Amino acid sequence: MKLETDTEYGLLFSTNIFNLSNLYSISAYDAVYLDLSLRKKATLATFDAELKAAALKAGVPIIPAQ
Repeated sequence: MKLETDTEYGLLFSTNIFNLSNLYSISAYDAVYLDLSLRKKATLATFDAELKAAALKAGVPIIPAQ
């Protein structure tokens, strides 16, 4: 598996996090993971119920909990 560092930062990144946090009523911490999944078109793995609900509403695929 190839790993890469995400280099998004600055005003646009902060604005996206703020907007996602408000739109889905999630913490900024969770919004960062949602934003990353959206930008990278990645599947999200989480046990957090609020983050899972937000991801599903945003159209982000979720890895099912085992």
